[in-house]
Amino acid sequence: KQHIKGMIMDPKERARRLQKMLAQVAPSGDLQRIARLAAVEELAAEGLEGARASPAQAIDSLLDAPAQITFFGHTHLQGGFTLHDNKVGVLHLKPGASDLYSTLSIDDDTVYLLNPGSIGQPRDGDPRAAFVIADLEKKSVEFWRVPYDIESVQKRMGTCGLPEPLIMRLAYGR
Repeated sequence: KQHIKGMIMDPKERARRLQKMLAQVAPSGDLQRIARLAAVEELAAEGLEGARASPAQAIDSLLDAPAQITFFGHTHLQGGFTLHDNKVGVLHLKPGASDLYSTLSIDDDTVYLLNPGSIGQPRDGDPRAAFVIADLEKKSVEFWRVPYDIESVQKRMGTCGLPEPLIMRLAYGR
């Protein structure tokens, strides 16, 4: 449970409110397009895996990774981990404030656990939307950060009745 503005909010209630907001602000065509996106199971056919994990869970799974590249989420932090010659490494790939992306070159003999970051709730002090573009043929993964209209999103979140701390953190990336 999370303490928000003097009350306890159950994670399921928070998720319900976020779903309500999405239904109000997203055009129905966008929701249909999102529903058609590749499922995690389909990523495996492309040599990729996907998972939702804490950093500790991600590192634990690095040794047993089912694919060379596994994307994980939940931490809202861009970067990841590598396994090369039985040594674990930490990747810090967040682009600089004036850069749109940083590129990671994929080595054949390295296993990767990569976190693309968060489109709307980054936790690293950079409020820009975070995502990755993976090109397996070129053996590269680009870690992107792009600005978006945070103020407009905050107004829509307020209209949906979301908690003020959740709304305010967008501007700070925390």
